[in-house]
Amino acid sequence: MTFQTHNRLSGFTLMELLIVMVIMVMATAIVIPRMTSGEIVILQAQVRDVMALLRYNRRSAIVQGNPQVVILTQGQAEESNASSKQESGHWRSREVTLQWGDKSDSEKDVSDEQDDEDDEKTYKITFYPEGGSSGGELILTYKKKFKAKIKINPITGKVTSDIFEEDENND
Repeated sequence: MTFQTHNRLSGFTLMELLIVMVIMVMATAIVIPRMTSGEIVILQAQVRDVMALLRYNRRSAIVQGNPQVVILTQGQAEESNASSKQESGHWRSREVTLQWGDKSDSEKDVSDEQDDEDDEKTYKITFYPEGGSSGGELILTYKKKFKAKIKINPITGKVTSDIFEEDENND
């Protein structure tokens, strides 16, 4: 009689298998999005850094009554932290490429200085005491997959941003 009871209890019921499958699907749904989130964190940190610098200089221009210039430079990926000291009003990217709006380099209406040796791009944005700015749209790209758009309103000087993921087909 023990033999028949043992046969009936060995194995898994359909309900037990379904519960295990649901747990595995839920765990996968939690783990997979976090695998790529480490890459976008680098872009988000640099966008926050640029936004803080732009907003600080906008406020400084209004309070001090003098125009404030922000200089954004595209840096190199292998640059060491010791050589990338930040000055007030200056920002250098780390592994992020910069582009002014959706225009190509030849169509830019903003100050763009490009050094052929270092392939550095420099963009200048001016904030005026009346609250306005030179305005424009700056696009930061990380690994050609993640992009962030920072918009500077030329009339109000207000700074806003959007972060979005590029299509996989564009790689």
